[in-house]
Amino acid sequence: MADALISVVVEQLAPFLLGKLKEEVKLVLGAPEDVQELHDTFDNIRDVLDDAEKRHVKNVLLNLEKNEIKKAPESAWLEKLKDVSYEMEDVLDEWHTKILKSKIAAIESSAPDDIDGARTGKKKVWSCFLSPCFCFNKATFHHNIGRRILELKGRLDRLITEEEKYKFKVTKKDDEQQVRLEEERRHTISRIKASEDKGRIPLSIWNLKSLRTLLVWSSLHIDCSQPSIDCQDLTSLSHLSSLRTLDLRYTHIKELPKEIEKLIHLRYLDLSWTDVEELPEVVTNLSNLQTLRLNRCDNLRRLPNEIGKLISLRHLEADHSALEKLPESINSLSNLQTLKLNYCSELRRLPDEMGKMVSLRQLEVERTKLEEIPEAVGNLSNLQTLKLNWCSSLRRLLNDMGKMVSLRHLEFLGSRLQYLPRGIGKLRDLETLSEFIVSEEGSDIEELKDLNNLRGKLRISNINGIGKEASHEAILKDKEHLRHLVLRFNDDDDDEAVQSVLELFEPHPNLEKLEIENYNGSKFPSWMEFPNWEGRSIMLRQLTICSCQNLKVLPALGRLEFLECLVLKELDSVSQMGLEVLGVLNGDIVFPKLKELSIRKMKHWKDWVIMTTVNITVMPLLQKLTIWSCPMLKSLPCQILSNSLREMTIDSCPHLEVSCLSPFLEKLELHKDAGSLLISLPMQNGLHSNLKYLVIQRSPHSTLPEGLSQLKALQTLEVRNCDSITCIPDELQHVTSLQKLYIWWCPILGPRCKKDVGEDRNIISHIPNIHIDGKKEVGED
Repeated sequence: MADALISVVVEQLAPFLLGKLKEEVKLVLGAPEDVQELHDTFDNIRDVLDDAEKRHVKNVLLNLEKNEIKKAPESAWLEKLKDVSYEMEDVLDEWHTKILKSKIAAIESSAPDDIDGARTGKKKVWSCFLSPCFCFNKATFHHNIGRRILELKGRLDRLITEEEKYKFKVTKKDDEQQVRLEEERRHTISRIKASEDKGRIPLSIWNLKSLRTLLVWSSLHIDCSQPSIDCQDLTSLSHLSSLRTLDLRYTHIKELPKEIEKLIHLRYLDLSWTDVEELPEVVTNLSNLQTLRLNRCDNLRRLPNEIGKLISLRHLEADHSALEKLPESINSLSNLQTLKLNYCSELRRLPDEMGKMVSLRQLEVERTKLEEIPEAVGNLSNLQTLKLNWCSSLRRLLNDMGKMVSLRHLEFLGSRLQYLPRGIGKLRDLETLSEFIVSEEGSDIEELKDLNNLRGKLRISNINGIGKEASHEAILKDKEHLRHLVLRFNDDDDDEAVQSVLELFEPHPNLEKLEIENYNGSKFPSWMEFPNWEGRSIMLRQLTICSCQNLKVLPALGRLEFLECLVLKELDSVSQMGLEVLGVLNGDIVFPKLKELSIRKMKHWKDWVIMTTVNITVMPLLQKLTIWSCPMLKSLPCQILSNSLREMTIDSCPHLEVSCLSPFLEKLELHKDAGSLLISLPMQNGLHSNLKYLVIQRSPHSTLPEGLSQLKALQTLEVRNCDSITCIPDELQHVTSLQKLYIWWCPILGPRCKKDVGEDRNIISHIPNIHIDGKKEVGED
């Protein structure tokens, strides 16, 4: 797989040069034409790379079959390309780091003083750093970088010239094709593997002096009864002096032989899903090792003390291992780009000097016992991803995150953070932020204003009322990439204060999902009337309004032309809903695309009436309706029980009178005291004969509802936890379509339906499948 990694390297380098460092490249190479020429060189290599790798793999397979050692010219070409690519990556890393440090210095030197004056000292330090005596000589540095890039470019040009004689097939690939070809490549290489016969590796393998890739990976991980690989076999690894990739996944080996240090060209080592307890210190002599994977090594408790000697290491993964701490020498891995320690449940701290790992781009420590992040992590100017999800002991982030200018993804779901550090608003490239916690100790709301690259989901919590000194500027309206927004208020604030702050959270019209929780105002701000934004339609598809205790009037939600799901919950001050919710205009279709409506725990809601003289259509596409725990609700408007409705659930609505049902209703659930429907199903001359599934749960009544005989399409009937129901009604024997009857924990009804002894057994004898308390009853003879 070391050769397959070339694809990744080449794919990354071209956009890196022409994207983030475009202007710097011009400074080094002198002209836009040079930039384009370098880009074209990468493109030419990328286009023939797939065919070159296929030929290399074919050559390796032929060597295996013939037990020969014969190096094809294409393989040598690939090796040269790999070396140049990694050298280019090293140069760019060095360049990028210097540029970022200069940007950070500029930010720090121009930053305003903090309230406590703490910035003053820092400004002096950075001023010295930027002075001619202490700052790196930019012109000289550009010259050196330019010379090295041009040298590597020359080597790439020679490879392009050499490539012509091999007549590689040119392949222009889109993203989907690239993924598919990478999968095919991995599948082809995986054929180079050890025999599963008694866990022994064929002796012929050790004679392949030029072997580059060895995968001892088989069905052992599926069938644990298979013998594991004998570690004694691996003592012959030293014979494979050209080995670049060693994959020992699922082999259940417990230790690596010391002979592994002889693999001086090894780039990739994977010991995932093995029983390795520790790595021999000689592993640290593998100076060319670039990837070390130790995932699911459940017995691995420590890494080599001198792991810092692996100066070429770029990727280190030890997810789901038993690591308790990291050796201090890990700070010396200045080329490390990825460090994954997810699910290391015993890991409690990270090294204090992690700031020396200047190339680190991805740090993942999810579900660990970390209580804090070392302040030195703030110096990782190249870090793009920091994942801290479900670190339940984590109470705070590092204080100074403003220097992490490359950070794109910051995740900490399931942690116990009380606030975010001040200065997080400087991370303007941030795309993922699990939660923005408003607090007096840390970041205030206005730090969100400039984070316009945020995308996906954003949760803003602990929102308080704003004072007169606040800027009152909209902070979300320009965030066009946000799709899901959760606004959770601190419900201690007064009406006027929270209305003012909610006005600031007007989202961009691209928002698709909005949740508002614990809002304490009596009404919503003007933007919640959902007018069109500058003539653009609002894209909102899901809306949840929850635990807004003082809210009395709902906005005109019916105007949301793309809304598909609406949830209203715990709105204690809402007593009625009418035309104001629909936002009715003449000839309107209101809630034109709504498919799911859920209204829950509305303890004072009494009336839901839609009476109008204008011609309107209400919820023409509604498919699922849930009304739950609305103890004072009296009726449902017939307009919403349209032909589109397929599922309806009524739970704990004792006063609800339902006079009609949708004729195409397929599933009906009645929980607890569901009102009139538990007493009698409305007679409609067979109009709801499409009902296929009926559930009755915790009914307070002694009988099932009347009208079951009209359900000519009913296939499944479930009766659950009904302590009071005493018998099966006679009319059920006329429901010949019924195929399944489930009776769960009904102390009276259950025994009456038992075969041979149950009094009501003759009424249900025509039903093929009868289940009582989870056990299937044997059918009638």
